[in-house]
Formats: sequence, structure tokens, C-alpha cells
Amino acid sequence: MTTVLFVHPSPDLYGSDLQLLESVCAVIEQGYRATVVLPSAGPLVDRLEAVGATVEVMHFPVLRKAVMTPVGIAKYLVDSIRSLLRMRSAIARIDPIALYVNTITIPAWILAGRLSRRYTVCHVHEVIDHPRRMVRMGLAAPLRLASRIVCNSEASRRSVCETRPLAPREIDVVYNGVRSRDAVVEPARYDGELRIVLVGRIAPRKGTDLAVDALALVRQQGVDARLTLCGDVFPGYEWYEQDVRERAEKSGVGDFVDFLGYVSDTGVVLRQSNIAIVPSRQEPFGNVAVEAMLASRLVIAADVQGLLEIIDDGRTGLLFRAGDPDDLARQLTRVHNDEGLAEHVVEAAASTAGTRFSVERYRRDIVRSLRLERRPTLH
Repeated sequence: MTTVLFVHPSPDLYGSDLQLLESVCAVIEQGYRATVVLPSAGPLVDRLEAVGATVEVMHFPVLRKAVMTPVGIAKYLVDSIRSLLRMRSAIARIDPIALYVNTITIPAWILAGRLSRRYTVCHVHEVIDHPRRMVRMGLAAPLRLASRIVCNSEASRRSVCETRPLAPREIDVVYNGVRSRDAVVEPARYDGELRIVLVGRIAPRKGTDLAVDALALVRQQGVDARLTLCGDVFPGYEWYEQDVRERAEKSGVGDFVDFLGYVSDTGVVLRQSNIAIVPSRQEPFGNVAVEAMLASRLVIAADVQGLLEIIDDGRTGLLFRAGDPDDLARQLTRVHNDEGLAEHVVEAAASTAGTRFSVERYRRDIVRSLRLERRPTLH
């Protein structure tokens, strides 16, 4: 049976990890074998094996923010060169019809695919917006070696094109496919209490601090509100979580912020909430916003990047000025004062999300980008 080889930088279960899982399912549905190479073991392995994929764990370098120093980059390049032979050996042994490189954080695999003369697709889940132009160019440069690029939003596509001009035919924009967490969704209750949830890593770019500041402002206005944070912290950013906790205590809302850590079934916390906020400073797409829409929860999101492609302000959700806790608090207070607003918006949001961001549509588009519309001949 013909194989598609997937490589992915993380064994976790966050946005790009779950999209990898859907891409693997798309390939298996077409009658292909899927082999996935990860740099370490983790919860994603069981999910992949459950859908029929073969998983291999092999060390390879991954670009992280911690690497972005002169010494870090030098070490990364040396590690990449040392890993290249193992990558090419794996490609030769697996002999895939296509190589699917998930995210721009593992560019050595793109080079390995090019050297191995394989049809190589890089799925870009990031917006390349580093303040230094040379860094942006460096991040985008390996994309020149890919046979095709898939971007998860127009915002992501624009960032790639601005850094590395491409012919339009070389890029496909494929919005993520997001599953509804519940077969039957009960409408949220707007009974005078704002039960706010933020699902996502505790990180500066996710705007966790903005959520705490907005909660404090809302409660100062006499609104009964509580904030639930679902997500763990990136290794190396423990200082930020401590800062968020101290910020909550100093602003007097420490008793009204719940830190749940990583939550595998976010559908539970969405059902317990009536508002989902996405206060990201950067967001190439925003699976969480779509999940909340499908769960018939009002979404209040920052007006940034991919979130602007998901939320139609006033129709399928509410937007606030990115980085502005006062404006987020204004929208929260607006919902508190007008219960009918939320009920009107969530109905349109659920219908729109179910069509635009369906898993079925996503799988069809991924198959097209991989040029796998035809079922292979078994041998």
C-alpha cells in the first residue's frame, strides 16, 4: 500500500497537533498508509495509532523561540546537519509518495524531501511576523524548497508572501477543520453571571494577562463575573504564569480566576461557560474560537490576523481591539447588559462554523493539496 509520510514537531494535543490528526485521517480515508514521525512520545501517539497510523519517534531539531539567539541558531544548524542523514534514510526506507511537513518549525525535513526528490507539502500554521526582517526571511527561506505550501488562513498566506514572494498557484489556503465537542448542544444561560472561559496555552501571545485585567475591570463595575483558564504553560514561560497569578491577586480577582491546567475535553468547560474569549495578540487561525461557536457559546475575540477571518463582528461573534483590556471589558459589559445580543449571535455563529470549518471540507482540501484524489493501486 502506498504511504504518505507525515512529520510533526510535537506529540501534544493543541491546535496544529489536532489538525495533523485530521490530515492523517484524510489520507487513510483515501486508501493510503500514513506514517508519522515525531521527535518524542506523548498523548498524540495514541490518537494517531487509534486511527490506523504508524508512528515512529526519532530525534530531529525543532525551531523554538529559545533557539533564536546567535548561539542557539548555531547549535540548531549543527543539529540539523547531523539529523539530515537520518531524515533521508527514513524517507528512503518508508518510500512515501508524498512528504507532509507540518509547520515551519522543522525546515530540515523540507530540505530532506527536496534532496530525496519527493513531493513535499509544508503546512504553515504560523504568521511569520518577527520584528527583524532577516529573521523573517530566514524562517521563510526553506519554503522555497517545498513543492506546495498550505496555509491555515489568509493572514498566514500574506505573511509568507510578504517575506518570500510566491506565484499564487504555489499556495493553498485551507481553513482548519474543527470538530464539535457535543452531538447535542444546550444553549448557554445568561442569568446575570458572566462565566468566562479562555482555552489555550498560558502565554503572552495568547493574551492571558489581558483576560485577567478585563475581568478586574468588569467586576469593578459591579458585574458578577468569573474567569476559567484552560491550558498549561510553555516550558520556559513559567515566569509568565506566575505573573498572571500575581496580577489577579493584586487586582482583587484572585478568588475569581480558576487555573485548570491542560483540559483534554474542553467541551465540558465550554458547557459550563456562557462566554468564550480569545484575547490573542497573535493568532494565525484560532481553533478555540470555532469550537466555542460550534458549542453555541458567544465568542469575544481580538481583531487580529486569522480571528478576523473567523468572526464577523456583531453577526457571528464580537471583536475587541487587540491588546486592549478596556475594550474587552466593554464588550463583556455589553453582553451583560443585553442578554438578547448573545442569543442572536450564537445561532448564526454555530451555523456558519459548521459549514466553513467542517472536518469533511478540510479533509477534501488536504487531499487535493497532496494530489491524492485517486485511490492508489495496492501491491
